Amino acid sequence: MKEVSSIELPARLDQLHPFLDFVASFASQRGFAGRILQNIELCLEEALVNIFSYAYKNTDGRAGIACLFEDGVLTIKVTDSGLPFDPLAVHSPDVHTNMANNRIGGYGIVLIKKLTDDVWYTRENEKNILALVFVKHDGPEKS
Repeated sequence: MKEVSSIELPARLDQLHPFLDFVASFASQRGFAGRILQNIELCLEEALVNIFSYAYKNTDGRAGIACLFEDGVLTIKVTDSGLPFDPLAVHSPDVHTNMANNRIGGYGIVLIKKLTDDVWYTRENEKNILALVFVKHDGPEKS
């Protein structure tokens, strides 16, 4: 059975915890716990903070989250109507070179790719949609 729940709030940093609490509650009620729940929250925080920081260029905007759970798979779709931006198209930074040169930034999508079971982006109806996919495993948790 497919289960769906969604929320839309202002795209502001003071709304981060309501978004995270919404998703954590949805995921935990479907058996996600421990390390995988932490991974879900970390990936979501990375995606949302980027939206809050860059999507609307000095204007107010909104962000939305739709959680879908079916057959042990949790898909979290993060949407905004801000500037078109595909984070998956950005070249991954060279960790060693950047650390040697004291450069920061660009690591959020690397983290998201590592911690999710799948991730994809699309732009539809003037909206950015980033989907974070997590599979509920019966064995050892993914770290």
